[in-house]
Amino acid sequence: MKNKYTYLFSAFALMILGVLTQCKDPLEGFAIAVNTSVFNHEANIQLFDPQDQTRLEGNQVLNIEILGKDASKVVNNAGDKKFAAQDGVVSIALKDQNLTEPAEFVVKVSGEDYLTTTIPVTIDPEDSLVDLSSFLVNMSNPPEGVQTVSEKTSLSQGKLTTSFTVETPTTEPSCTNVTIPAETSFMDADGNTLTGGQLEVQVANFDSRTSDAIESFPGGFAPTEVVDENGETQDDISFITAGFASIDMYVGNKEVKEFSAPVEITMQVNSDYVNPITGEGLKVGDKIPVWSYSNDDGTWEYHTEGTVSQGENGLEVIYETTHLSWYNLDFYGTRCRTGSSTVTVNLPGVTADDGYRLYSDIVYAGTSQPITSWSGKTTTWYDGKTFNYYNAPSNVNVQVVVYSGTSRYRKGELLYTSEPFNLCSGAEVSIPASQFISQIPKLENVTIDYTGYCGDNIVEPSTYLYMYDPNYGYWRYVGYVYKGSITIYGVELNRPYKFRVYYNNRAYEHELTLTSTYMVDDSYEIPDTFCNRFF
Repeated sequence: MKNKYTYLFSAFALMILGVLTQCKDPLEGFAIAVNTSVFNHEANIQLFDPQDQTRLEGNQVLNIEILGKDASKVVNNAGDKKFAAQDGVVSIALKDQNLTEPAEFVVKVSGEDYLTTTIPVTIDPEDSLVDLSSFLVNMSNPPEGVQTVSEKTSLSQGKLTTSFTVETPTTEPSCTNVTIPAETSFMDADGNTLTGGQLEVQVANFDSRTSDAIESFPGGFAPTEVVDENGETQDDISFITAGFASIDMYVGNKEVKEFSAPVEITMQVNSDYVNPITGEGLKVGDKIPVWSYSNDDGTWEYHTEGTVSQGENGLEVIYETTHLSWYNLDFYGTRCRTGSSTVTVNLPGVTADDGYRLYSDIVYAGTSQPITSWSGKTTTWYDGKTFNYYNAPSNVNVQVVVYSGTSRYRKGELLYTSEPFNLCSGAEVSIPASQFISQIPKLENVTIDYTGYCGDNIVEPSTYLYMYDPNYGYWRYVGYVYKGSITIYGVELNRPYKFRVYYNNRAYEHELTLTSTYMVDDSYEIPDTFCNRFF
């Protein structure tokens, strides 16, 4: 009889389909270890609804599209072109087994009641595994710091008869207002005029001071490429946002991309936001560049220069547009190519073998804004541990922040904030971890060796592994099983955990009690049909 591990192993085993051939084993009687890793270059993207991750369960909630110049090279981890988000997890790979230059594409994510967003992906020739994640915004239950509104109005022969204004709630520290003039008509991406009888406008405003809102920023704050005010492409720009908004419109069920007349957008900005150019609080007359972001290709493009003015509800920036996208009030600078500060952990008596698993990040000084989407790190802390950050924003001060949790989505309590310093200065920064490390419980790292058998033949799985921990409340990525082995960090012993793998847009699940820091899990009963086919 098949036990509870059979179906999990089936997912592991299926990864070698098309690699092995049906032939008699010439080494019959010998144990042959089969590694199920098929692709040389893979990417794994985990999507989060920070308010309720259970909304993303299944593979029908979200729509996944692969766009960009290298989209044709991308397949799912079963090798075909059917892309889905199973429980919020998108597993993809490259058909090209021997990259000679970076592969670049974007993953576009949409779904009913979710804001459409895109995730830029770059896989370098030396990358075998790329692990990414992103927040999604549910319009009916957005995360902290995000205000949403959706309103409808009638059209006459495809045009507005009177001006129409939509505004996010003004009870929050910031808001966005969109005003569409009378007689405006609406076009799709191909420039065709839409003729429906109703217009729907969806607006989401993001507060630059709130971490959940910041995590929802599409593409992160160190974009790979932007088109600047001179129309030139730049690849070394870093953003410091003063607030951003998403604006979507629909006529019937068709998406609006352009208007026949300019639409006015008013974005309120926080009065305590520090202008990184002047080093002082924002004031009337300050200039802020406005950038647009395309959900179709993941490109940031300079839109206009906004001027801070005094509005009814506080400081605001008013500008016009004739097309729709995300809009971002963003000061920007360059990133340093050479010179990196070294951050060193000071934790006497603690070695790498008995270290603490912690989440840390680098934020712009005085804010909760990470310098990039990759600056957050979950790693083992011990005496002498060092961190180096390259391509950091230049000419601005940053701070190291350390949390008690082990995930950017469950950070836990803030334990430590460093003094401001410049990452590009080459400074040596020491973190006195012994001052705060005693505030967190000591967890264990567990190494598991997975093996399965077809007669005397050993099969070693290679796949992404997810674990459900009630302390987190969601399925979290815990690492890559490589040739049957994985180390899982920061767990409690003698308690059961649920594990999942994803293959071909399906989830396979089993439960295992972790009883020691090293375990061998060889209790898989492999289906006869698999063994008969490949051995």
